[in-house]
Amino acid sequence: MFASPTAIKRTTIHDIRPARPTKNLQNVEQLASLRVESPIP
Repeated sequence: MFASPTAIKRTTIHDIRPARPTKNLQNVEQLASLRVESPIP
């Protein structure tokens, strides 16, 4: 499902920082799945 775990981690951190659910609701769903793979403190 995940092509590049490295790229995903970068995207996850980038999306979690700003925290804009209204901007990209899809990201929220993606982050939910990514968090299971790579939980960020």
